[in-house]
Amino acid sequence: MLLFYVHYNRLTVRVARPNRLNLLFMSSTHTLTGEPAFRYKTIAALLALLLGIVGAQWWYLRRPWFWAVAVFSAVCLGLASLAPVWYDAPAFFLACLPVLAGVVHAAVLALMSNASFDRRYNPEHEPATCTRLPDVLIALVSVLAAGVLGMAVLAMVVVHVYARMGWLDGIVY
Repeated sequence: MLLFYVHYNRLTVRVARPNRLNLLFMSSTHTLTGEPAFRYKTIAALLALLLGIVGAQWWYLRRPWFWAVAVFSAVCLGLASLAPVWYDAPAFFLACLPVLAGVVHAAVLALMSNASFDRRYNPEHEPATCTRLPDVLIALVSVLAAGVLGMAVLAMVVVHVYARMGWLDGIVY
């Protein structure tokens, strides 16, 4: 496989064996033949789990409008930072939505069948994705993180609603 590298305004071509790291940071077409990059289920799930707030898994999977999640998160976090207490601002709760969606998407990607993942995200390649222990661990951590994050956000919303309705007047929390 021929890979292109651009170093300080010169083009370098070399033959290299693809690995997960260089396929992660390459464009959608990276060979002389214009063959699309192979996408790995483990990398997509890990990106969704760790960087779901900016939609990194959408970028990796070449989904349209991948940048909208990052813009939404940046606007929400920017508005939350303007509040006197940033974690009490409604914009912070809205910023938790992409995090929660990324965690759930990580579990969905990790638990997706290999054939389904390859059919959806690697249609030009032979089926080569295989489920391994990291996929299962990512799914377990995702489900745990989704439960903890979901309950924490729900508890904060309930406290804010009760405080606005006056049901917590006189209670120090």
